[in-house]
Amino acid sequence: MTVKRFQQKMQQLMKDRGWKKYRLAEEMGVSPSTLQYVFKRDRFPKFETIEKMCSAFDMTIPEFFLEDLVVGKKAGETQTLEIIIEFVKQMPDAQQRRVLNIVQALAKDTLIAAEAIEDAVKDNQPKTKKGKKK
Repeated sequence: MTVKRFQQKMQQLMKDRGWKKYRLAEEMGVSPSTLQYVFKRDRFPKFETIEKMCSAFDMTIPEFFLEDLVVGKKAGETQTLEIIIEFVKQMPDAQQRRVLNIVQALAKDTLIAAEAIEDAVKDNQPKTKKGKKK
């Protein structure tokens, strides 16, 4: 997703709700000047601002970006990764580290979940008795 597309999507969500920028700023808990800065800037806003915006729209961050990621998925996984990478590249270093931590935690949780499923499958398999034949 480009910055321009990000801004367009915010405007569309505002239009769908009948909100003006002042109302969105109020829902986000930020000043109208902060929100105006989001619309004028050539970069993505801070992660915290995106979190507040998504909360105001009663959606998660993945839901906000889902449409564009699905479009990328249709074009191929490489496009999806390029969209994510481009988005992260525009973040300040501190936010990039947060994203890395989140991805690492998700990967760890996925690995733990996969191991738990594997263990559960093993536990539910019929046990064969290895005894001496008489």
